[in-house]
Amino acid sequence: MRFLLLLLLSATFLQISAFSQTNDILNTAAGASYMKDSEKEMIREINLLRSDPAGYVKFIREYAEETKKHPEKISSGQMKYSLTFNYELVDGVEKLKRIDTVWVDKPEDESEAIASLIHDLQKTPPLSILKPDQGIYEAVKNYAKDQDNNAWTLKHIGSDGSWPWDRIRKYSPGMAEGNENIASRFPEPSVRQVIIQLLVDTGIPGYGHRYNLLDPRWTHMACYEAGLREGMYRWLQNFGQEK
Repeated sequence: MRFLLLLLLSATFLQISAFSQTNDILNTAAGASYMKDSEKEMIREINLLRSDPAGYVKFIREYAEETKKHPEKISSGQMKYSLTFNYELVDGVEKLKRIDTVWVDKPEDESEAIASLIHDLQKTPPLSILKPDQGIYEAVKNYAKDQDNNAWTLKHIGSDGSWPWDRIRKYSPGMAEGNENIASRFPEPSVRQVIIQLLVDTGIPGYGHRYNLLDPRWTHMACYEAGLREGMYRWLQNFGQEK
């Protein structure tokens, strides 16, 4: 009986050790003292996604069930719409006649994006685990300051005309390429909610944020939690490909 108990304890210890090792492998930013804990947590969550895209589907299904129960809570909290511009010729000159606002049916649009995401994740093989990079962190932190000074209207082009890859290569010369995700949401989201929002990517043509997260080229990254800015909670993610 004592021998059996020892075997059971040993098996449990091995399971715990294996789990801890997995956590250590994914938690690549654990020693990055220049990052906030929430930023380290986001890198770990992204590594969880990339290490097993098909396994991450369970979190997407949980999210999908929640959207069915509470469609008013889905997506970023912002109403989504498109604008159609109608022109007419007046004395041979084309002039704007009216602008039609077309509001997106959020539950239906979200459902289609979720189905597309699940399909993508199920067919995506395990991807590289991303390491933190202090240079990329400086790039993303400084761009957050630039956004603060411009009421978060810059999208991805800085006030100096720079693109994400320009800023990443400037602050981290060891990077050959890079890209960026920006997330805005209200009320304050969890790290996982931010990741799922970017993965589902409702209303974004081509699901650009999703494929940034699932791009096999990336080797390094940094995240920046900007907090509540201009009525929304802001997050930035920068990805880099080492030379």
